[in-house]
Amino acid sequence: MDRAEKMKAFSDAIWGWFSEHKRTLPWRDVDHLSAADRAYRVWISEVMLQQTQVSRVIVIFDRFLKEFPHLRDLAQASNRDVIMAWRGMGYNSRALRLRDGAKVVMDQFGGTFPHDVEHLRSIPGIGRYTAGAIRNFAFNLPTPCIDTNIERILLRVFYAPSVISVKTDELYQLASNILNIAIDPAELHFTKDWHAALMDFGSLVCTKTNPRYESDPLMALGLYESPYRSDIKKKAKERFHHGEPNRIYRGRIIEALRNRPNGIPSEDLGDLIDTQWKGKKEEKVWLEKIIQRLVKDHLIEMKKDRVRLKI
Repeated sequence: MDRAEKMKAFSDAIWGWFSEHKRTLPWRDVDHLSAADRAYRVWISEVMLQQTQVSRVIVIFDRFLKEFPHLRDLAQASNRDVIMAWRGMGYNSRALRLRDGAKVVMDQFGGTFPHDVEHLRSIPGIGRYTAGAIRNFAFNLPTPCIDTNIERILLRVFYAPSVISVKTDELYQLASNILNIAIDPAELHFTKDWHAALMDFGSLVCTKTNPRYESDPLMALGLYESPYRSDIKKKAKERFHHGEPNRIYRGRIIEALRNRPNGIPSEDLGDLIDTQWKGKKEEKVWLEKIIQRLVKDHLIEMKKDRVRLKI
């Protein structure tokens, strides 16, 4: 089987699997909405899904949209309002990047999301993947789009174990070639559904650990080159304090401040976020660095000796 034949077999197998196992998610099947609202919902969902499980995103996505139903509502929101609506998600800086990006869409594009990749990527927080996701899911414009799930599938199916690394552009070219084969309007095979199929397949079958190959059509067809390949990219090593990553303490500070509009004395923060806090010098130095990082990210601000969410 040459590569073109393999891409066709791969495409057919994924479409067949998706026809029986498609997930129903609140940010999909939004054709009844305006183009601006479709793009807005897709964008929010993609940012929320970064490092957060789908089950949690489903709940918070609905709550966030009730608070900010349209792009204009988010663009006009204060830091505090956005962070309050984001509670339970973690990585709160994502919420502020969304709000800042919404302002750019309103100010520079008249409240209408651009369709081309270059202008989409000029919006804060929208990179290559997210721009592709918006084009595929909101505008149904075929665009190679690779998240961690899709990357894992492509690497396992098309690259031998001896291939240690693959350049991003090469992977995108492969995705583009497959996309050209997979899309067929006559068969109602559209780009938004193709990418949804790959994401669902990577989440439910071709998972990072313990893949469910007993019910995998790709395995049954012998299409895998490296079925147990681990993800090539490695995350940067996190910093820990008392056995927990610093991001946990960052989140605890935000949670402690959410319902305290007047803030908290900075000297009280240690006891609130760390059950092992003893107020030692090295602990205070560590906490000061956490606070300064949050200030730099525009999540909190210092007023004299008090810390509060940035308004």
